[in-house]
Amino acid sequence: MGQLRKTNQGQSLVEFLVAVGIAAAILPALLTGFIASREGKVSQDLRLRATAYLKESEEITRVVRESDWNAFAVNGTYYPKIFGNTWTLTEGAETISDFTRSVTIADTDPVDQSMKLVTFSTAWGASPIETVSVTSYFTRYVGNEVLAESQTVNSSGGGFGNWCNPSESVTTVDLSRQGVPTAVWAFQSDDATGNRVFAGTGQNASGKPFTNTQITGNNPSIVATALGDFNKGGTKANSVFGSTDYAYIATDKNADAMIILDLNQFSNPPTNNLYLQVGAFNSQDPKDANSVYVVGNTAYLTTNKLYIVNVTDKANPVKLGEFGLDGTGTKVVVGNNIAYVAIAGSATKLQLVDVSNPASPGSIGKLVNANLADVRDIYINQSTNRAYLVTGASAASPEFYIVDIGNPGSPSIVTGATFETGIDPTGVAVVSGNKAIIVGTNGSDANPEYQVINIDNEGALAICTTDGTGTIRIASGIHAISPVSQTDGHAYSYIVTGDANAELKIIEGGTGGGGGGGSGTFESIPFDSGSEAAFNHFYATTDPNLTYKIAIKPGSCGGNTFSDSDFVSFGPGPLPLTTIGSGYTNPGRCLAYQAINSGPSAINFSVSFNYSP
Repeated sequence: MGQLRKTNQGQSLVEFLVAVGIAAAILPALLTGFIASREGKVSQDLRLRATAYLKESEEITRVVRESDWNAFAVNGTYYPKIFGNTWTLTEGAETISDFTRSVTIADTDPVDQSMKLVTFSTAWGASPIETVSVTSYFTRYVGNEVLAESQTVNSSGGGFGNWCNPSESVTTVDLSRQGVPTAVWAFQSDDATGNRVFAGTGQNASGKPFTNTQITGNNPSIVATALGDFNKGGTKANSVFGSTDYAYIATDKNADAMIILDLNQFSNPPTNNLYLQVGAFNSQDPKDANSVYVVGNTAYLTTNKLYIVNVTDKANPVKLGEFGLDGTGTKVVVGNNIAYVAIAGSATKLQLVDVSNPASPGSIGKLVNANLADVRDIYINQSTNRAYLVTGASAASPEFYIVDIGNPGSPSIVTGATFETGIDPTGVAVVSGNKAIIVGTNGSDANPEYQVINIDNEGALAICTTDGTGTIRIASGIHAISPVSQTDGHAYSYIVTGDANAELKIIEGGTGGGGGGGSGTFESIPFDSGSEAAFNHFYATTDPNLTYKIAIKPGSCGGNTFSDSDFVSFGPGPLPLTTIGSGYTNPGRCLAYQAINSGPSAINFSVSFNYSP
């Protein structure tokens, strides 16, 4: 009997067909994934290579920048190329194998001569083109420096009168005193109630040593009002200084070498016309105190020494330090941590003292000239690069000198900047329009006691006769002068004289034309960068009444002086690397700037210069 066999052929066929169907569905995806993976790896490799080329471009560009900024900082498209034993940037783009790379140099916005915007790019492929790129700011060099400072430029102070015609407008004020005033300090009050004029009696002790007069209105409607006096029998006031609230008096009494008055307190209520002494500094020095000057809460007092006194506590002034002078300090002015002291009784005529450390003041420099008579008064310009001094009458030498103090360590008389006054000078001041006013005693019709000198040309000083005589005769003698440039554009000089019934005289000044058309100019102290540098960009406060001029010279500031003709007008922005005229050479080493205020009010401003080696 035969055996019956069972088979699965039909089932196997079905399984085969199912497997084929699954494979048909899966294999394309697997194949596509495999191909995509392979192509992705190639693309990733290309991108990595492109990035490596880009990074190489960055490093090479830094080498070129540090080697020669001027060669680097030319706008355009370049590629790196080896030249000799160093790298350079060659114009155009570069093809390396399948890649194209470039370095594009462009200006920043705003333009800065010390900075460039650099784009590095590497591209590959045809359709589509792929690119890696990066943009960086490149500065001139890692040693970029910034000179920055804030200052104040006075109002135009041009005045509505004419300095060169002082006889045009004179207002007289009777100070109602017996003694002759020999010191004066005038300023515009900080409480908007006109000017203040402090007068001190130093010629004798028969009168009140101090008076405070308020001046309101302008010519021809000037009103003088006596605000108060100070009376201390037998005391002479050799110098006065102060503000709306306090007055400081240098006297001939060592126990009261410096008297401090509170101008808001009185010693004789209810009359209230005599100010209260709230403090005094005892110098314990047998010599008279001749001059006082105050900066903030620090007072500077001279005898044959310079005393530095803390006056924060007005009732208890405290000596911080002292410095022995070469002779008698007849006048002191302080600025930029330097005390400028006029000297009598010595071959030294001007002494500069470092007061940055009040406890230990030190000598900076001095003007020594035995041919000059004793110095009576000095005036330091706002930018502290010129000192104007007058000496006592001399038959052998002039009495007026302009001294270059731009290099404090070596002050020197400017060549040709001397003038024979023909009087016995007592005071000097410099006013708008480059005019110096010299006052004194023992004059004549040929050489009056009030003289206005044109100092535009320092090598050829002369009396200013523009629309006037430049002089005025005050036969009783003038003992001191203090000018004021008001914020409303008016300008005056205040002088104290020997006239018994008109001790104080007010003379309107200005640049002429009746419109106050002068300009207040701040000139900086020359800045020495230490070596030749490129001054790249100038940033500054903008104001419709403010303009700027810049001068740059090669060589150290110790060997450079600047005149008005050296300065070139610039607004804030990039500074050209070129030579302009005789006073602007960039790159250079010694820089100075001027800020010119054509408006009626003082302007606070800030400037900064980006510079680099």
